[in-house]
Amino acid sequence: MPDSIPGNEDQEQKPDQYDAFVSYSKKDENRVRDVVALMRLADRRVFWAADSIETGADWEDSLKTALSASAQIVVLVLRYFQIKVGQEGNRMGAKGKQRL
Repeated sequence: MPDSIPGNEDQEQKPDQYDAFVSYSKKDENRVRDVVALMRLADRRVFWAADSIETGADWEDSLKTALSASAQIVVLVLRYFQIKVGQEGNRMGAKGKQRL
């Protein structure tokens, strides 16, 4: 797992308490880190797969749970983003969620 982001250590990682689910390409992870850090410094409860999924957990189940328990979905369209991300989000339960 990548280094922790400031603000994450105080967040309780209960699946029903996320303000935002951050969707991004794994290849853009280093750029996403800064955005997540800013969101957390603004007291947002953020699900970011890089540090929100515990080692050994089923990642797909973790994503589905977090998607359904997040108030909003933040889709970061960076260098490696693909249209497929939106399709995957709908498949995993994001349909009907507000996308910012």
